[in-house]
Amino acid sequence: MSKEQEIKKLKERIQELECIKDFQQDIIVEFEKVTGKELSKSICPIT
Repeated sequence: MSKEQEIKKLKERIQELECIKDFQQDIIVEFEKVTGKELSKSICPIT
């Protein structure tokens, strides 16, 4: 695999992971609205 192909593959994987992260953050926000608890501060790592 050439370096260019590897870089392209890694960039695609980064985009996938960012999408997953955004989805998880949305779920946490909705959960906090339903429960009234701010769990993201105690559960999620600081980024």
